[in-house]
Amino acid sequence: MSRKQWLLVIVLLQVLWVAITAATKEIAHDSGARVLLTTQPVDPRDMLRGDYMTLRFDISDVPRSKVLGEIPDEPIGKKIYVALAPSGKFYQLKSASFAAIPPEAGQVVICGVIDERSMWSRNNSDEVVSKRPLSVAYGLERYYVPEGTGTASGKLTMEVSVAENGESQIREVFLDGKPFRDATARSTAK
Repeated sequence: MSRKQWLLVIVLLQVLWVAITAATKEIAHDSGARVLLTTQPVDPRDMLRGDYMTLRFDISDVPRSKVLGEIPDEPIGKKIYVALAPSGKFYQLKSASFAAIPPEAGQVVICGVIDERSMWSRNNSDEVVSKRPLSVAYGLERYYVPEGTGTASGKLTMEVSVAENGESQIREVFLDGKPFRDATARSTAK
């Protein structure tokens, strides 16, 4: 084979790898469980990237009493599995574990990572820090929105797809029960 043919083969393999990776993730999330979570908006704007919302969820703070098994001495950056169960139309935290847990009937298990907020304390007292809930990041905390709509007010909820391996992906964000784009389009058109 000539150099051009080798180069073409290498480029095609790279493109094929990217396409297969994207298709695999999309298939996993399309077949994954759909859960509805309540959210709490935090920041509305990034000067370099445009409008976005930084979100926290009711499931972002995991009480230590809900953790099955031991909590590592240094939990920051560790993967945690959080079991969610339906409560009305929303899903709520049932239990969590640093070891993989199978979902019980009707439950969904979502993976997250313990972030540094778990260790924040005003007086840095070990006793106070050890009683704080574990702060979990799920990779769903930033949602980009059309320009000028990052400060919309109302009740935010989010539909999330959770694959069998616990990875999650945003499917839709709702403002007062309506898709975010539709709800903000009406408010900006006035």
